[in-house]
Amino acid sequence: MAASTNGPQSPALDVKNLGVSYFTSSGEVKAADGVTFSIMSGKRMGLVGESGSGKTTTALALMRLIKPPGRITSGTAVIDNTDLLSLNDEEMRNAKLSKIALVPQGAMNSLNPVAKVKNQIIDGLRDHDADYSANQYRELINELLTKVGLSPQVGDMYPHELSGGMKQRVTIAIAISMGPNVIIADEPTSALDVVVQRQIMETLAELQEELGAAILLIGHDIGLMAQFVDTLGVMYAGRLVETGTLRQLLREPKHPYTQMLIDSLPSLERQDRKRGDLRGIPGTAPSLYALPSGCPFHPRCPQAMDICPSEEPVLKVVNDDNQSEQLAACLLY
Repeated sequence: MAASTNGPQSPALDVKNLGVSYFTSSGEVKAADGVTFSIMSGKRMGLVGESGSGKTTTALALMRLIKPPGRITSGTAVIDNTDLLSLNDEEMRNAKLSKIALVPQGAMNSLNPVAKVKNQIIDGLRDHDADYSANQYRELINELLTKVGLSPQVGDMYPHELSGGMKQRVTIAIAISMGPNVIIADEPTSALDVVVQRQIMETLAELQEELGAAILLIGHDIGLMAQFVDTLGVMYAGRLVETGTLRQLLREPKHPYTQMLIDSLPSLERQDRKRGDLRGIPGTAPSLYALPSGCPFHPRCPQAMDICPSEEPVLKVVNDDNQSEQLAACLLY
């Protein structure tokens, strides 16, 4: 829930040096490498980057859903003075929904096709030893469904009877059912049309404000992020390469990768390009099996210097506007 107003606030989620590796016959693959960030209660942070950059791996690690041959190799993730990464399986089971919850990508595959919606919500509550009467369960389910913009009658329906947007609202209802401190939304609108996308994000924002929770939004659509988040983290090859407020990164992106991501957005207003002129990032993201030496972005970087192939940059402060620091991992600074 919202942090106390007495004394300095602690982050709702404080992640430090998170590492996730997959141990394969070809060797260790670092899917997340030294990921560090924090989110305050009531705030929204976005993680963006190309496919394979480590965004979803980071989200799954926070939920303790990494499966072999993957393993969390380092780091802490603290919510309400509890390090999620140090909990045993039973303690983590209790932390899910109550401290941290996931709105998954692709609601079609995350809901049980042969169970009614109401029973899927009840399962999560009962898993946390909730002891309600049948009437109390019915009232709670009706309240949750109404909060996410669904009719209480949806509780008696099966997932195949619902549209994509309705399914996604059901997953949000499950995620907020126990009032978590942190909600992770992993590309929650990727399979939806643009009108439904906006409706889902507005619903998520309203519920977050009501709960006083923090949201970590995973995605690759900076346009969507720009309408929703307060702070932004840019990932590349398993590492955070830039973090800051949304305003800082949109107005003064420092890392060349961030600059090119933003420059790839279509625009009808920019004076430096013709209508219909789309720009992309040359090359492809590197394989995590064989990352380039030094800065992993240097083979695609138009500003690469002689030192870039030999020295690995670290996140450092590149802009401090007295309210929030902007950090970038680039040898230009």
